[in-house]
Parts: sequence; C-alpha cells; structure tokens
Amino acid sequence: MGGFGATKIGFKFPEYFSKIISWDGAIHSRSTLKSTRPSIVEQMFVSETNFNSHSPGSR
Repeated sequence: MGGFGATKIGFKFPEYFSKIISWDGAIHSRSTLKSTRPSIVEQMFVSETNFNSHSPGSR
C-alpha cells in the first residue's frame, strides 16, 4: 500500500516536506476498507486501535 505508507510518513514527519499530496492513495477509514477488502483489515491491522495507530487519517 504505497500511497497509504507514503502519506503516513508525510504526516508523521511534516518538518521534512514542503507539501504532501496523495493522488489515489488508498486512504480509507477502517469501515470503508473493511467493506471493500476485509482480508486486509483482518490480516494487516487486526484491531481498530492498531488501524488508527497506522492510519494517516488519524494524524
């Protein structure tokens, strides 16, 4: 999930970037991701707490 990871890093370390742009990065809420790709939610994130700790949207 390159767009997800790149956006996460950008928001985690904003002092290193002048701009952060995500074009079609997979930036989902847990509920939208679970409805379209349940196996990703179960295998990668397991719990809502874990998802939120990695989600660029929760920054």
